Amino acid sequence: MKKLIIGLDKDWLAFVSGVIGVLLIIFPKNFVILVPWLLGITLLLRAVTSVIILLKYKDQKINAGSIVIYAVLGMVILVHNAESIGVIGSVWAMISLKEVSDEITQSYCEKHFSVFRLVVAAVSVGLAVMLLFNPFEHFEFHVRVLGLEMLSSVFVRRHNIIQNNRQQDVEAELKQKS
Repeated sequence: MKKLIIGLDKDWLAFVSGVIGVLLIIFPKNFVILVPWLLGITLLLRAVTSVIILLKYKDQKINAGSIVIYAVLGMVILVHNAESIGVIGSVWAMISLKEVSDEITQSYCEKHFSVFRLVVAAVSVGLAVMLLFNPFEHFEFHVRVLGLEMLSSVFVRRHNIIQNNRQQDVEAELKQKS
């Protein structure tokens, strides 16, 4: 989610992400009820969209096997609705663990281990373990954490844009002087 928000090129999409983040923090119970519907429909739409892209645009890198996963998970989550929180929590935990493993691999390859990234990785592993072993009890808390992550990503995006603009201004100034 963080990379998606930081990479947004439209300000209004970042604003909507920030608003959703705030709503997740303030009203997590309401969103816990909606999560199965939103996720199930989103997964089915992703499956359908992927099939269309796969059939229409042969040069796109679409994993045909992933389409089956999206469709099956989407249907199962919609059918089981509120009872699917455990599955959603487990999948969410596994995705979080995969992101941590990617961060560690990247740090290892770059031979750069920052204390901040290691602390974030440790916290993420702890949260993932909580979600794996008691998803029903911890799900609402994780919805709030997701809201915080979305909100912080909007601020990180804004900071990156300001930094890039400053750098471009400095480069333009240097060109004018030379």
